[in-house]
Amino acid sequence: MWPESVFEEQLRARLGAVPAWLSSRADSFEAITRYSQIDIDSPFGDTALREGEQLSVSVRLHPKFDRGQMARVRLHAARGHDLDVEEVIVAESSDQNVKALSWTPSATGAWRMRLVLVNSLGEETTSEPVYIFVQPLEASVTYAKPADAWLQPRSLDHHGISQASAKIVYLNAAQYGSAVRAREKPLVRNTVNDYANRRVANRLIDNLSYSVATGPAGLRWWGVKGFVFDLGSHQPIHFVELVAPQDMGPGKDSFGAFYVQVSDDPEPQYSYTNSDFAWRTVRRMGNARNTGRIRFDSNGRSRIYLPADTQARFVRLVIHTLDSRYTHEGNLSEVRFGTFTGM
Repeated sequence: MWPESVFEEQLRARLGAVPAWLSSRADSFEAITRYSQIDIDSPFGDTALREGEQLSVSVRLHPKFDRGQMARVRLHAARGHDLDVEEVIVAESSDQNVKALSWTPSATGAWRMRLVLVNSLGEETTSEPVYIFVQPLEASVTYAKPADAWLQPRSLDHHGISQASAKIVYLNAAQYGSAVRAREKPLVRNTVNDYANRRVANRLIDNLSYSVATGPAGLRWWGVKGFVFDLGSHQPIHFVELVAPQDMGPGKDSFGAFYVQVSDDPEPQYSYTNSDFAWRTVRRMGNARNTGRIRFDSNGRSRIYLPADTQARFVRLVIHTLDSRYTHEGNLSEVRFGTFTGM
């Protein structure tokens, strides 16, 4: 059997043993490089704050990490959800026993936060981002009732719509977009207007019966299909509120992935689910980004906060939710869209 370290084996052969100082240094290096993960323990994603309220961000380190090897911990923040938005350092500590960092956001709207750990070797470890939303002190909430909603197919007859569009020859991006939309509309229109699909979607948002949408023909389609909501007019949207079914119970965590897209296109329901021509993504979690964590409060509500300048007529939501025991899949009784006055 080969030794774990040929270098150490050679030292043992020459010196009789590995020097204590080298063994200690090697153990220290292993502890720093293998166990320096850091995460934000609280607040939970999509926490709402009042303007001027101080935020305490709890630091969680790997249990095997030696805090004696920690140089400092920094809290980074950026406005909005775009991962390309430049971050700034808003709090920092060199206390090796630090448990939390405090910070007061300087403006209302959505913020992205992450923690950065710097060890004694100068190496940096970054946490997954957490999003919060700061609302005005005197803000009141207004809900927009969707005028209509429907299920949107991702593919038809097991053939992706994008494949049907792949034969199109185009001279520029605008011509290509028009050609793709012309091919998509007749393929999608019949499925969008199918009575069974519209009935499932309308029961979802009207909260008539959540149990109808829990089978193979209902919300279990989420993740491969999108729900499209027509708000009736172009208007601001500050958050999407998910309402859990009664049998989910209070205070449960739900794990999953989702993205929210908006559009002002006259007929976005006739575009392919992943088309970039009609839809703009304003919030995405899960899959390649990070594990989506959705928490429902004691009233069975959970809000997904969007950038403060989000405005649209149509909203598309693709989501796959699971509780911590994986016993609920895609169970929601209602989806609501809200705005804060004064923003």
